[in-house]
Amino acid sequence: MALNFLKKAVDVNDVVKQGKEIVKTVNSKEQGSRRQETDMLSDNKLSKNIRPVIIIWNYILFTIMMGCIVIFKTEFPQVFMNTMFVLLGVSVGFYFPGRSIEKWIKSKL
Repeated sequence: MALNFLKKAVDVNDVVKQGKEIVKTVNSKEQGSRRQETDMLSDNKLSKNIRPVIIIWNYILFTIMMGCIVIFKTEFPQVFMNTMFVLLGVSVGFYFPGRSIEKWIKSKL
């Protein structure tokens, strides 16, 4: 097995492509944290509350969708289901860890 691995040629283009994807991911995370900081510094209530509102909205849509499935035996397209789960996961995954880290950093300062 190790010999098979060594026999495979390493494609430099694949390595470069993966490196570029990693850089894009790091840059997008930095942009997200900067965006969150500027939102919290704003005096506008909407900019401070938009992330919790989006999470609540996603949960309401998810609850309605699950209710339709259970009560009315409705079948949604798989693409719609996957999109809903990704939206819910991304919104919750971005908001809660970000807020927790923010509070932890403020408590250490």
